[in-house]
Amino acid sequence: MGYVHEERWTREGVGAVTAQSLGFMLDAYDLMFVTSLTPILAKVLLPSKLPAWLAYYITLFGYAFTLIARPVGSALFGNLSDRLGRRDTLMITILGFSGMSALTAAIPTYAQVGILAYIIFSIMRFIEGIFIGGEYAAGHAYAIEYSPSGWRGFVGGLLQGAFGVGVGLGGTVVTLFTGILGEKAMYAYGWRYVFLTGLLPAVVAFTLRYLLPDTPVFREVKEKGQLERVPFFSLFKPPVLWVFLQVMLLMTGLFFSSWSLFDFAVGVLTRAGLPLGQAAFYYGIAGYMAIVADTAWGRVSDIIGRRRAFIIGALTSAIVAIPAWYSWYLGATFRNYLLLIIGTVVVGWITQWVWAVSVFTIIRNAYYHWW
Repeated sequence: MGYVHEERWTREGVGAVTAQSLGFMLDAYDLMFVTSLTPILAKVLLPSKLPAWLAYYITLFGYAFTLIARPVGSALFGNLSDRLGRRDTLMITILGFSGMSALTAAIPTYAQVGILAYIIFSIMRFIEGIFIGGEYAAGHAYAIEYSPSGWRGFVGGLLQGAFGVGVGLGGTVVTLFTGILGEKAMYAYGWRYVFLTGLLPAVVAFTLRYLLPDTPVFREVKEKGQLERVPFFSLFKPPVLWVFLQVMLLMTGLFFSSWSLFDFAVGVLTRAGLPLGQAAFYYGIAGYMAIVADTAWGRVSDIIGRRRAFIIGALTSAIVAIPAWYSWYLGATFRNYLLLIIGTVVVGWITQWVWAVSVFTIIRNAYYHWW
C-alpha cells in the first residue's frame, strides 16, 4: 500500500528497540519478584495458620489478576496507540506499571491490616496488569515498525529475549538481597527494597521514548488520514476476526508453556528441597538462557521462514518438555547439580524460543492492512 518501511538500521530504530527492550524487561523483572518471593509474600499477606502449600497458591492466584487484566490493557491501550500513536501511549504504560510495581513495596502486611493486605495486593496486581497489557500491545509494534524488514524476526526474538533479561536480572537481585540480608530480614523488610529497584530502568525507558518520534509507518498513516476512529471494533469484523481468533488460540498455548516456568519454577524447586536463594538463582539462569533462545531463533526465522521455525520449535518443545522438567526436579531433590544445570538450560530454552517467531507473525497479521 506504499507505507514507509525501514530498510536499514537508523538511530531512531536502535533507540526504539532499546526502549521497548527495557520496558518489556521490567515486566519480567516485576514478575520475577512476585514469583520468586511468593514464599515470603505468602507469609506477609496471609494468616500464618494456613498450610504453606495453600498459602503459596493463594498468593500466586493474587498475581494471576495481573494476567487476567492483560487482555483489558491490550484492548484499551492497543486501541489508544492506533489513535494517539505508539510513543505517547508507551510513555503512559511505562509510568503506570513501573509505578504500581514500586508501590508494592508500601503495601501493609497481614499483621497490620488482616486480609485487607491480600486484597490490596490483588487490586494493585490487576491495575498493573492493565498497563502491562498495553505495554505489550503497543510496544512490540513500535519497535518492529522501526526495524529493517530483513531483521524483524531477529528484533522479535531480541524483544522476547528482554523478558529473559528481566527474569535473569530479577533472579540475580533476589539472590543478592537474600545473600546480603539473610532470609529472616527478607521476610521482615528486604522484600520491599527488592520491588523498589525497578524504578531506575523505568526512568531510562521513559526518557528514551520521550526523545524519539513515532514510527514512520504510523506517521504516514496519520498524514493520509487513514486512522480509524475506534480501531478496537475492527477485531470483530472479517477478515481481521479470523486473525484475531487464531492469535488468541496461539497465545493461549504459548502462555501455558511459558508460565509453567515463570509461575511455578521457584515453587517446584523449593518444594523439592532447594533453599529460596538457590531456587531463585537457577530460575534466573533459566531466564538468561531464554535470551539466547529467543534472539538466536528469531534470527534463524529470518533465514528459514517463520512457519518452519515455529513448527520445529513447537514439536521439539513438546517432545523434551517432560524429561526436562523431571530432570530439574530430580536435580533439586537429590542435589545433583549436573541435572539441575541440564534442567535449567533446557527448560529456559524450550519455554521461550518459539516466542521469537510468534511476536513478529502476530504483529504482522494484526497490522496487515498497514504493512
